[in-house]
Amino acid sequence: MLTTSAIPVAVIVADHTSPFWVGKVLVAVLAAVAAVLGGWVRIERPHERWSLYRGYQRRLEAERIRHEHRVGPYKGEDRDERFAEFVAQHQADLHDEWAGLLPTSSEISGLGGPGRM
Repeated sequence: MLTTSAIPVAVIVADHTSPFWVGKVLVAVLAAVAAVLGGWVRIERPHERWSLYRGYQRRLEAERIRHEHRVGPYKGEDRDERFAEFVAQHQADLHDEWAGLLPTSSEISGLGGPGRM
C-alpha cells in the first residue's frame, strides 16, 4: 500500500528534481515492489496463518487453565497424561492445517504469467 501510494508523490516530486531518476526509475521500482508484495501476500496469506496460530494459542491457554484447576477431564489422577495427549493432538492438527496454507506449485508458477496478478 505504501509503495503504491508513493508513486503519485514521486511523479509530482520528479517535476521539481530529476524527471528521469525520480519520475521514471523510482516510479518503476515502486510499481515493481508493489506488484511483488501483492503477489506474495496473495500466495503466502500471512493473515490466515496468524489467525490459525492465534486460534490454537487461545485453545491451548483455555485447556491449560482447565488442567491447572482440575476442571472437566482433568479431575482424575491421569490429568497430566490427558493434558499431554491434548497438546500433542492439537500440535499435530495445527501442523496439518498450516500445511494447507502453504502455496502450491501451481500458485507459485502462476505468479509469473501475464494477467495473473
